[in-house]
Amino acid sequence: MADDSKLSDYTFFNACFDWYYSLFTDKQTQLFDAYFHYDLSLQEIAEQHGISKAAVSDALKQIKEKLTHLEANFQLVSRQKEMAKHMLDLPVSTQEALQALWQPRDRKRKQSK
Repeated sequence: MADDSKLSDYTFFNACFDWYYSLFTDKQTQLFDAYFHYDLSLQEIAEQHGISKAAVSDALKQIKEKLTHLEANFQLVSRQKEMAKHMLDLPVSTQEALQALWQPRDRKRKQSK
């Protein structure tokens, strides 16, 4: 069960970060990516960034709190999930068109500019 909860947290925070990443600093984005995308330990992240393990933990806690707060207020992830449920009743071509419109912006495009 603990593994399911951890996976659920990872899924939630990744989905939120896809929508709200532009509201975070470059440093926060790097820490988030290191922990959630590259699955590095707090110690590994601390060593890479020249900060303490406690500083990494505090930063990740703040990031998660901010993501939770943003989602509670704007509900973009919740709305996307709700829309996905309703889209199942539509023709495939309409589903594809709507999915293309209702996706978080690709962070890779922003970073490559």
